[in-house]
Amino acid sequence: MKTMKQSIAILLVLIFCVSILAGCGGGLSGKYVLSEAPGEDGKMMKIEDLIKEMKDFYDEMEWEYEDSDFDYYDNTIEFLKDNKFKIFSGGEELGEGTYKISGKDITLTNPDEPDIPLKGKIDGNKIIFDNDEMRAVFVKK
Repeated sequence: MKTMKQSIAILLVLIFCVSILAGCGGGLSGKYVLSEAPGEDGKMMKIEDLIKEMKDFYDEMEWEYEDSDFDYYDNTIEFLKDNKFKIFSGGEELGEGTYKISGKDITLTNPDEPDIPLKGKIDGNKIIFDNDEMRAVFVKK
């Protein structure tokens, strides 16, 4: 009886491990939205705070603006099947390419600029880019 319980326990652990590994698949899916970017002083700011700061500046300068003037902060990376992605800004598609994941590192490559890959780190539901090409944080939507 004890051996049977041990065998069932081991089998359940193996099933659990296999299901976890099958769920990983090594890829990303869904949309990630820009949540942080550098402000004027270079410090990272939440996008809503950055937009508010810009609107306050426009108000101080007595410049007119519309909310759509800040659409360039509306950036999304959509991860698709087969390690492909698309990037959108202000609702318009800017480009597409492929990505590779190695541990917590992610590399996005645009076929039009293969010599300039965009490298970042995956941290839970965030993708953090902090390098010469880009400083930004994207969060899973």
